Amino acid sequence: MNNKNVKIIIGSHGSGKSDWLYNRFISMSRTSDGKLDLSKKFYLVVPEQDTNDRQRTIMRKTIESTGIAGILNIDVVSFDRIAHNVFNILNVEPIKESVIDDDVKTMLLTLILSRLGKRGELKYCGK
Repeated sequence: MNNKNVKIIIGSHGSGKSDWLYNRFISMSRTSDGKLDLSKKFYLVVPEQDTNDRQRTIMRKTIESTGIAGILNIDVVSFDRIAHNVFNILNVEPIKESVIDDDVKTMLLTLILSRLGKRGELKYCGK
């Protein structure tokens, strides 16, 4: 993978790492004239319990920075929600309530980042 595409965001608790990331998502999701760039799609993968709070935060920050409410091209999702969407697309009924456990989530994320990251098809922030 090309190291120019990797950004490591470090800092202590409350130093603004999440705010930087939200602002980056918002700016990248818009064209130079401030309109939504629907040709791009962004996914913020968060723990299940944080999805609604993160959606509200991104919506609030979008309104603050652009004056326009709109995050049509930014999806805040959890691994469980992604798994349920895949099962719906494939028309498969999940076996149990918790579709995938933490180890499987880590393996899937590592596989996706390594394959798509090497080809330059996916830009991501984080470890």
